[in-house]
Amino acid sequence: GQPSFYGSGPKLNFRSRPQRTERSEGDGGGGARAFRHMDEDDDAAGGRAGTFLPKRPPRSSACRGLDKEISGCKSPGDVFEVAQRDPGSLDAANWANLAYALAHCKKHGGAGDGPGRPAWLRGEPRWSRCCRELAQRLPELTARDAANTLWSLAVLDAKDEPLFLQCAEALCSGEKLAVCDPISVSKAAWSLTSVSSRDKRLELFNGLAVPVVLRADLFPLGALTMTCYAFAKAGHQNADVYEAMSSALARQPTEELRPIDVCNVIWAFCTVGYRDDELFSSLCESHLSRSEALRNFNPQDLSNTTWGLCKVMFVHKPAMQALAQEGMRQRDNFKPIHFSNFFYSFAMLRLPGPEGFLQTMADAAVQKMQRFDSGNLAILTWAMAQLEQRHAVVDMALASVQRPEICTSLTSRALSMLFLAYFRFGQPEAVDAIFDAMRRNGTVGASGYSAVMMSAEQGPDAGRELRLQTAMSDEAGDDRIRAAIGNSSAIRLWKRGRPQEAVDLLVQMRSASASRWSSVSSALLERLSGGGVQAGGGAG
Repeated sequence: GQPSFYGSGPKLNFRSRPQRTERSEGDGGGGARAFRHMDEDDDAAGGRAGTFLPKRPPRSSACRGLDKEISGCKSPGDVFEVAQRDPGSLDAANWANLAYALAHCKKHGGAGDGPGRPAWLRGEPRWSRCCRELAQRLPELTARDAANTLWSLAVLDAKDEPLFLQCAEALCSGEKLAVCDPISVSKAAWSLTSVSSRDKRLELFNGLAVPVVLRADLFPLGALTMTCYAFAKAGHQNADVYEAMSSALARQPTEELRPIDVCNVIWAFCTVGYRDDELFSSLCESHLSRSEALRNFNPQDLSNTTWGLCKVMFVHKPAMQALAQEGMRQRDNFKPIHFSNFFYSFAMLRLPGPEGFLQTMADAAVQKMQRFDSGNLAILTWAMAQLEQRHAVVDMALASVQRPEICTSLTSRALSMLFLAYFRFGQPEAVDAIFDAMRRNGTVGASGYSAVMMSAEQGPDAGRELRLQTAMSDEAGDDRIRAAIGNSSAIRLWKRGRPQEAVDLLVQMRSASASRWSSVSSALLERLSGGGVQAGGGAG
């Protein structure tokens, strides 16, 4: 079928849509509460080059000499020394290169810093001077300089500097993008995924979308896959962009695709829900169905790939079989999130995997059960129920979610998955055990009650449902809510064919407290009594 968003998504139309390259026979296509990040600036240059660079206005020989000196610096101190020596002699490109050199000092470990803004940058007046100079000289920066500045600020975790958005505006809202080379587009896109405001982020990516749609076929492989990742991480749903990138990926030699390329392309397209069967089939046939290719994947690659395919319900059984086999081979290296995503993917696609797959992976998960958080426990249990697999891991998960530190962190989605799973296993007592653990360690809350009542309403035990409703009423802090819960309980009893018990419940509510009685309660009592059921029992 034609590529399309799985579900629905906004679409922006450009004046011309790139045409997909026809694949000849044997020609393969292709180029994340976890994915392999693509933040290496040199990754963007992977694959065949097809780039062009805009010409820079003439510069003095002194400024060009400063570029060479800055690029040769080995430490932040060396970089700042160049800036401090004669700051008035630096032009816009020199300041941009200075920020770029500082980013490389952090990135390649020369500065000895971990994640976050480096200590040597905090409160550094020479860095503040650099930001001010760049802000004043933004019109003088080329598109490449602006993209490198954005990348530098992102790597240095200096995205809160006013310069970051100022530079983004200068690049994406002006004329610079018209002459922006593909690698710079990809670096800018990666950097701008960190813009916190969704509206502002999408506005900036609307600008970046234009060169992607018009020139995606000129992007080298690394830049192309990084751009896929960035647009998906930004939540930008533009069918023209993904169609252009798909067409460009089809032109890339299959043998040049690395595991990170395959994984990030699938993750990106599936994260935004853009299902491209032709592209996915090509990647599955050229890489994901081949055991020798999958040996280069790590557990994160494996689980992200299966998760992506299941998100758009794309089924390629040979690929899923091969991914399952490789998962079994690497199971000892799986983390809880890898186990839960792996099981979830096969459950969503209703695929049991090769013989012994579920048993083997569940056995491995048991060994790491103490490291599972509430969300991963819920997903794993739900997947086992969906696949109708009884295993000791299900009982161990039940014991784990009753621990105070786990049950108090359960979200409404996790609760729903757990209750539905144990209901499918025919274990209502497991649902009650989780419910009781939550009450012992704090209030259950509206979302918790919603989930537990879902399981109770589907079960045959009217008494159990009434007990849960009574507990919910006791926890409610408002008499109007208690009245609503009581009315709901009466309706449920009536639907279960127990009208007399429904009437008796309403009578008890009326006599217990006037504040817990409402006009709806009166109407219910009148309707049920008018149907031949009388207060106090017996038929009229």
